Amino acid sequence: MSPFLTRLLFEDLSVLLPVEVVVLAIVVGVYRRMRTRGSRGAVWIALGVCVGLVALQQLIVTDREAIRAMVERMADAVQEGDVNSLGEHFADDVVFENDQGKPAVLQRARIVLQQYDINTARVSGFTIEVDGDDAAADFQAMADVRGSGEPSYNVPTRWKLQCRRGPLGWRVYRAKYELGLAGFRF
Repeated sequence: MSPFLTRLLFEDLSVLLPVEVVVLAIVVGVYRRMRTRGSRGAVWIALGVCVGLVALQQLIVTDREAIRAMVERMADAVQEGDVNSLGEHFADDVVFENDQGKPAVLQRARIVLQQYDINTARVSGFTIEVDGDDAAADFQAMADVRGSGEPSYNVPTRWKLQCRRGPLGWRVYRAKYELGLAGFRF
């Protein structure tokens, strides 16, 4: 299925609802023009299909939605300083800059989270490409960072994650970041 149809039918309610409004307007227009039993039935069928598609969208979680939810949980774990929750999303062979392996990456996270207080971590601007059991996620992250005795400052970063699907869901096995906002580096 094409990425647009997947987004329309399963991922993005803000895309689906306008399409449904247009379809319903056309069906109601046909009914008002024809005023037959069949056209009245078509209105009810169209309403049922629209409600069904909204319900379907709420029930189905696509791979892109699962990866986005994982990244949002990781941002929450960083904000809370919860290294163990953060570690649940890493593969055992994760590579982050010069650190290789989950224990080394988690030790680095502990050190950073002890040095800095990270608040209002938020992620946006996702581009997620899924290819079978592998995926690449590219997104913008912002957080208010305060070191001991330092003023608080906003830190924009651009992250690139390589993810792999395993028996427990999606896990990050490669991660890198750049300071900067939407491609502009500092």
